Amino acid sequence: MLAAGDAGLLDPVECRDAGLFANDTRFLSRYVWSVNGRTPVCVEVIQDGYAQAQYRYVLDPEPVERAAIVNAVADDALPTLECTVTREIHRGGFTDTMAFDVPAGHDAVLVLSVESDFADLFEVRTHQWQGRPGISSVFDGAALATSYRSEHVEHETVVRISGDIASLAYGNGACSGILACGRRAEVHVAVETAMSIPCRESGPFSSSMIPCICEHTEPGGPRLARAPEHVLRAWNGAKASLRALRLQGVGPLQLPEGVFSYAAGAPWFMTLFGRDSLTTSLQTLLDGPQAAYGTLAALQHFQATDAVCAIEAEPGKILHEVRVGEWTHAKRTPHQPYYGAHDTPALFLMLLGALWRWTNDTEMLRQFQAAATRCISWIEQFGDCDQDGFQEYWGRAEGNVGAGAGHFSWKDNDDSIPCEDGSCPKYPVAMCEMQGYVYQAYCGMAPLFGAWGDSTMEASLAKRAERLLSQFSEIFWDSELTCIPIALDGSKKPVRGVSSNAGHCLWTGIVEQERGQQVGAHLAHPSMFTGWGVRTLSSAHAQFDPLSYHLGSVWPHDSVICAHGLRQYGMHAEAAKIIAGLFDASSCYPDAVLPELFGGYGRNEGCALATYPFMNRPQAWASGAVIHAIQCLLGLEPDLPSHVVRLDPILPSGWSELAVEDIPLGTSLLTVKLARTPRGTLDVDASCSGTQLSIEVNSPMAL
Repeated sequence: MLAAGDAGLLDPVECRDAGLFANDTRFLSRYVWSVNGRTPVCVEVIQDGYAQAQYRYVLDPEPVERAAIVNAVADDALPTLECTVTREIHRGGFTDTMAFDVPAGHDAVLVLSVESDFADLFEVRTHQWQGRPGISSVFDGAALATSYRSEHVEHETVVRISGDIASLAYGNGACSGILACGRRAEVHVAVETAMSIPCRESGPFSSSMIPCICEHTEPGGPRLARAPEHVLRAWNGAKASLRALRLQGVGPLQLPEGVFSYAAGAPWFMTLFGRDSLTTSLQTLLDGPQAAYGTLAALQHFQATDAVCAIEAEPGKILHEVRVGEWTHAKRTPHQPYYGAHDTPALFLMLLGALWRWTNDTEMLRQFQAAATRCISWIEQFGDCDQDGFQEYWGRAEGNVGAGAGHFSWKDNDDSIPCEDGSCPKYPVAMCEMQGYVYQAYCGMAPLFGAWGDSTMEASLAKRAERLLSQFSEIFWDSELTCIPIALDGSKKPVRGVSSNAGHCLWTGIVEQERGQQVGAHLAHPSMFTGWGVRTLSSAHAQFDPLSYHLGSVWPHDSVICAHGLRQYGMHAEAAKIIAGLFDASSCYPDAVLPELFGGYGRNEGCALATYPFMNRPQAWASGAVIHAIQCLLGLEPDLPSHVVRLDPILPSGWSELAVEDIPLGTSLLTVKLARTPRGTLDVDASCSGTQLSIEVNSPMAL
């Protein structure tokens, strides 16, 4: 993964977070060039997805740093020089093809300054630098190999230079050579990285767990055939982002051909994440089942078997995050892997149940039956630490400050679950949405266990769901606010406030109908809905901060989950406004790619570009939100085990049509076309090829 500046260079003076990263390590920390001391000024960038780009430069005609020039004539003797750089990014590196038009009779010396600091990703994020005296460089006349070895890792970065360049030399951290003059000179610079781990541990936390980005990420899946132009741009941007984040395997685990998982986001989370990968796979089932299969397989492989306090592991728990950098192998961080999430077992079950409804692939899914049983056991035993029927978690284990998980919910910052007075709730904390996840997990998995022939487990899960529903209705309600409290603290007192967490409860269906509509009214109110999306915390809350991480910012994935929840309770117009607002927000970004989060300012206060400073873009569940939003507008709820596809379509105000072709449903392909009629009603044309499925359309609405 290459995190470069706008000009395509890696200049630590301009940005100390820039670099070429692989396996949680920065293999290239400096990459700048000049010709005869003239620095390039970027005048145009053409980007083609995340793997290819073209830069056009003009070299500054003023003399700069003459001492850096070797065997060159005076600067003013060389006219203005242009350069075009075509870049291709591949697994573990990139290649630049640099094209110069050097006038006849002029010497032009290209100086390429490179540096590899091999910093661990956590060093770069925290700016806590570790000295590495073991770095050495060797130049063989065509390639510069910089290597580093410690007791935990071995790294190497190789920079190869070829083409129309002569007299290559290396010194003082820079490679230099004379460009061919009187014609177009092409110079090829290829950067390659390599990592090995000489001291491997044994057991399930092996240090060989290295994420592997997919080499082949060709377009595929359903087509958004007709939609407003800005929606098409957002869809295409989301699809490109998701392709760039695909993981083909993790260390010794190579996923089967045709399936994959998702890294959480770039630049900081290019690895397997439990919550993020599961949520993104749920969001993108409309795009095909491949990510769901791959994510379940990868997470099953790393499902905890023992209790290990240092990494928050317990038998049956699904991981939170895998890391493979030097700090992880030196145990300076607990990510080998780290299990500091409390909702991942329930999300694993939610995805498994949903995948069955989308595919009816009962026998193929049997490979996950044992893992599902272990998740259920974890939920009942470790997830409910005081055995009161609710999911609650304690704080992270002592010494796990570097894990970055103060809370084990998706809002995991230390300050993300605020009491009204600004204090943090006492542990153990029972988040409202976690109860909904478990409820939906039980509801979805009961019939699947029945299909597997385990009627005892089917009946047991149905009873557990019924009991949890009743208990949630009794305890999780604030009659004064007419909303679901954010959580219960360690004394079983409600953490009061209106937040987007309640929208997750609507999404999972754990709220009774009348209360659900009251909650929905809060979510649609201007104190929560900005016009762009749903705030994480109401602007009426004393701790509201529109530029915080979780105290009032807008997260696209969170907003679509809230919209989906509103639909579950018949609030179609409100859901459509949220989805339309998010697509409008995508238009604020040149590539139409939604970021991880943006500021919680009202739409009348400006555009949606007030972004959190350390956010990820692309980010998996922000891009997945676009696919999820289209599913919400279609009202698509497949139930292939019953041979039924249900549609409850809505078309937002101002949209004239929406058509999605070839949605994969098991062995069938579904096409749905929505069109606004002159009378203001909504025409629905739905057809399915392949296996015979009954299509039920319920009350289409053109808003």
